[in-house]
Amino acid sequence: MSGILRYFIKPFACVLLICLALSIYGCANDTASQQRVQSLKEYGIVIDAGHGGQDPGAVSAVNSAVESELNLAIAKELESVLTEKGIVCTLTRNDNNALADTKEGDMNKRRDIIQSSQAPVMVSIHMNSFPDDPNVWGPQVFYSDSKSSKELADILQSLLNAATGGKRKSAYLDLFILDNNPMPSVLIECGFLSNEAEAQKLTDSEYQALIAQTIADGIFDYCGYLNP
Repeated sequence: MSGILRYFIKPFACVLLICLALSIYGCANDTASQQRVQSLKEYGIVIDAGHGGQDPGAVSAVNSAVESELNLAIAKELESVLTEKGIVCTLTRNDNNALADTKEGDMNKRRDIIQSSQAPVMVSIHMNSFPDDPNVWGPQVFYSDSKSSKELADILQSLLNAATGGKRKSAYLDLFILDNNPMPSVLIECGFLSNEAEAQKLTDSEYQALIAQTIADGIFDYCGYLNP
């Protein structure tokens, strides 16, 4: 083979290998996306409304808003948005009661519901609070120790920032409700009850609807459900 031919063939072969690798990667991503969509249609998602019953969570000094009640309100709003799109939802709790008499029992029952659901996604809804600095605000998404959970969290964080003007970043957090689940799992702190402006927003039904719709959009984006 002449030197000239080798000069042209080697780069061409490299291009072919790169194209083949990208094609395989693209097919793998398409397959994963199809599996997520199928699981979403078949099993829906799990929505965990944090706290409840004897465990109210944070209580706002601004307007006395109770975290457990706000969590449930947004969880049910999210359920409504997803149900309208034909997605079945499993809520770990449907009212303001806890699932057991003790915190440990309550968390174990939530874990059982999550692990048995076969859903492709689990989102846990919470409110944040930092009384030491009432200027801190903005939604934040925490993820479990898995690549897919981080991917979901990053999508949700980006959309929530765009919807609310927030600038927080998603982060890993070692939590019982996120650990050892078979599906990507995230915990969404929808805002700070210790911030005056945000505490007022979080009790507003229109703002709750905005948060719920944004979370739904993030779930659809992650699952590749393009025409919900």
